[in-house]
Amino acid sequence: MHHLLLLLLIAALAPSAEPPPVPDPFGLGERLALIDHLQTKYQRAVPPGTDIATLRTWHAEELRRAQTQQDPWLTDELQRLRSRLHLSYGIDASENGDRTALVVLLKEAESRQEQTNETRLVDLREASQRSVIVGGLPRFRDALGVAENGDIRGADNDGDGRKESVYVKGHYRKGVYVRAHYRASPRR
Repeated sequence: MHHLLLLLLIAALAPSAEPPPVPDPFGLGERLALIDHLQTKYQRAVPPGTDIATLRTWHAEELRRAQTQQDPWLTDELQRLRSRLHLSYGIDASENGDRTALVVLLKEAESRQEQTNETRLVDLREASQRSVIVGGLPRFRDALGVAENGDIRGADNDGDGRKESVYVKGHYRKGVYVRAHYRASPRR
């Protein structure tokens, strides 16, 4: 289901694969008109005998390059998307990828990261419940940011919409031991 939605998103947002037709004012035919257009407008050398499919591909590349060069905002956005993919998720996006493809890659990476974080959160809770007490101290609760009662530092443990980040040591209150936990910072 997830893959089907992704394919539909790509199909809906992707620009058409076919560039606009090249004008043919002299009636040369599509192949010769493409060769003339590539040589005159883009100064691209076209070897003799180049097939029509290759010419169409070159025309689409040149058109995309020209559109990117004309719009500095698009160029900047593409560079920021590539940088974010590389720095945050270790994905090296190709230089000729369009905006739609980069956004889809970014959404996939964010989705995978979110699933990994949720799995890690569940694993931390389970680990905190089964941690072994050695010498009166929990063995690895402090290193993981998990309190005695299973609260996780920086998570919304009580469901009030606020992240708990202030550690409260275990203590006795009215003769009853209150396990260590995390609480949210006071509201201002």
